[in-house]
Amino acid sequence: MEYAIRGGLSNDFLKNELEINLEELIKKTLDSINVLSKYTHIQEEVFSVEESKGDKIVMDSMRALTNFFEEIDCLKDNLIHKYEHLLFDIIDGIFANETFNEIDMLSTHHLVDEIVLDKVGILDINSNEISIEIIGTVYVQHMYGSDRDRRKGDGDEFNSSYPFTVSKIIDVLYPLGISIDSSEIMVDNSSFFE
Repeated sequence: MEYAIRGGLSNDFLKNELEINLEELIKKTLDSINVLSKYTHIQEEVFSVEESKGDKIVMDSMRALTNFFEEIDCLKDNLIHKYEHLLFDIIDGIFANETFNEIDMLSTHHLVDEIVLDKVGILDINSNEISIEIIGTVYVQHMYGSDRDRRKGDGDEFNSSYPFTVSKIIDVLYPLGISIDSSEIMVDNSSFFE
């Protein structure tokens, strides 16, 4: 039950970084598991019941199962919230300091105006690693010709945006020890050619 909730994340990490009380979470989950456990053994007193009691058993089981999954989602949501700030700083720094061929090839010059992390998702937490996926958008100002050319009307400039994705595996022992290389950021410039 504990592993289903936290995977390989340590109790200290949950308590200190995510401010999650694992004991409280386990108690809530255990309550749900106990409700579900009542219906795992086929016995006459459980399944030989009138329809209204049977409906109640089904509803109680569904509620308990839903509560169990909600506790798992609660932990993931807290971790995602922690990652959003950290990942934004890392990725924003990469776009500010690196040149991406997928953007650079589209104009004489360009400026990255802004990046937005549209979604940070945790795909899996197991005993060894955390698998995350980041979906974002980079907003770019494209410029053709020099400043002087553009002032004379011989150049052009326009704004555009491009989606990007990052898939990352993080060591579960160091869940905040994230490093991203620019080669791991996949920018999709296909909209430029449409």
